[in-house]
Amino acid sequence: GQPLTSFTTGDWVHRLSWSPEGDRLAVGGDGPWIWDTTTGEMLKKLGDYTGLNAEWSPDGERIAFYQAGHVVKIFDVTGGEERLAMEHPAGVRFLAWSPDGTRIVTSCQDRFARVWDADSGELLLRVAAPEDHFFFVPSWSPDGSRFAAASVPDNMIRIYDATTGQPLTSFTTGDWVHRLSWSPDGDRIAVEGPQVWDTTTGEMLKKLGDYTGLNAEWSPDGERIAFYQAGHMVKIFDATGGEELLVSTAHSDDVWHTTWSPNGMRIASGDESGEVKVWDAATGEVVLGFRAPDAVYSVNWSPDGKYVAAGGYFNPPVVR
Repeated sequence: GQPLTSFTTGDWVHRLSWSPEGDRLAVGGDGPWIWDTTTGEMLKKLGDYTGLNAEWSPDGERIAFYQAGHVVKIFDVTGGEERLAMEHPAGVRFLAWSPDGTRIVTSCQDRFARVWDADSGELLLRVAAPEDHFFFVPSWSPDGSRFAAASVPDNMIRIYDATTGQPLTSFTTGDWVHRLSWSPDGDRIAVEGPQVWDTTTGEMLKKLGDYTGLNAEWSPDGERIAFYQAGHMVKIFDATGGEELLVSTAHSDDVWHTTWSPNGMRIASGDESGEVKVWDAATGEVVLGFRAPDAVYSVNWSPDGKYVAAGGYFNPPVVR
């Protein structure tokens, strides 16, 4: 739990994105910025924009950043040059790189989700939500052949062929969807509830409980699902049988984010009071705890699983 470094961006942080090598962090806000995770030195400011998230490409050579407004920009990490600007007719809500880094899917407030060529900026396809709806949380399948997005306010999860845009299946959870978590093999999606759905047939395979909460997240081996309830509890379920394996009550305030370590042995979680806990995913024992200056909305592991970064409505982000 030793503090390693800290730095300030001058703005509040929506999300922390580690480089694939784990030696740098990209943050949005009044940026985007790239920081050295060892020294806390700012390596590069890629522009002077007000925006939200900055996302590394899988190969670590580019950063995608969506501005406050309707533009997604892609920057070269080494030189800092702006490579592409992808114009949208309305405010951009989310973006995600394809697993191979060749495409980006975006959603904005004009009811369309769009897939772009990440090298040329060409619009490859777009799919439409129903009238008076918009798409939320687009997410790629692990093999990049499909993407899913939740349409709001009907809370319908729709899965599309990522090459043709052909609708493949759809299903509704009956509630607002904050995140879509694909199983590592791509056969299933976990959502709030928590519920597990077949991504081919659209059939609900398992309802793991009847809880009000936010995200459900697969373990790296696909055998367990972590779910944080409204309140201070985090639950772990067996993804196949549906049994509740563990309940963590380490937090005393609402939990806003959880994430599995890369090896699936630990979970990091952050709450409204600023408490961050790292705990054993098999026993629930807290192995590390520290406090951030304010509510924590983003907790992220370094790719090697050695460090945890926490961000929220505070500066600087905290790395342990």
